[in-house]
Amino acid sequence: MSGTLYGLRRAGCIFIILGILFGIVGVMILYTTKTNFKKFYENNMYAVVAATVALSVPLTTRGVLDYLRGAESGLYAALEGYGMYWEVVSYSLVDFIPAICQLATLVFGLIRMNE
Repeated sequence: MSGTLYGLRRAGCIFIILGILFGIVGVMILYTTKTNFKKFYENNMYAVVAATVALSVPLTTRGVLDYLRGAESGLYAALEGYGMYWEVVSYSLVDFIPAICQLATLVFGLIRMNE
């Protein structure tokens, strides 16, 4: 197996593990927020849950895509066949949305500070 392909598979596994761990820690933080800051949680429940999901799912998706690319999967080759459309979806899903969600989570700190 080529070194580049092995590296992609390794990176894919790391991203998958990080995505799952991020999801677990996010749920733990949600539970702590729900029990200790009930009013804040009730007022911002959907936004906080959406931020947690939007930050963990793209990491896992990036991992799956990298692993498929490193495994020379026919599925990944088929997706790349869509050219620019696939690039836009891939960039939006695994790069752009997480960056926007990270910026949005900063807003929660401002909300909490102003209360």
